[in-house]
Amino acid sequence: MNEGSVPYDAWVAFCDIFSRVYDGRRANLSLREEYGSVVPIAEGLTFSGIGADLKDSENAVTIILSDDAGQHMTHIVSEVRELFYQSDDLLVPRLIINSAHDGTVLLQIDAA
Repeated sequence: MNEGSVPYDAWVAFCDIFSRVYDGRRANLSLREEYGSVVPIAEGLTFSGIGADLKDSENAVTIILSDDAGQHMTHIVSEVRELFYQSDDLLVPRLIINSAHDGTVLLQIDAA
């Protein structure tokens, strides 16, 4: 996967590939507030998938995480303006989701 902004017309395919590549890995989900502080939404859960809904200009991204007991958590980010993928030298991938409504949501997948 190439690092950088994901083109709008590739969001659905990108989310599908991202889901297959990182399914089952530990993940953290957080929200970066306006003034830079980061608020955890979920930590150390298992990544189950991500999907993009572009029909009717909804531009929503759905993230599914689960715990060890199999309980699922679904987080929907609405009015997404940009998906940005990045990875560091340790190959820890991070997806930055910029939303007009929800702020900036960070999905970080733990290294294998």
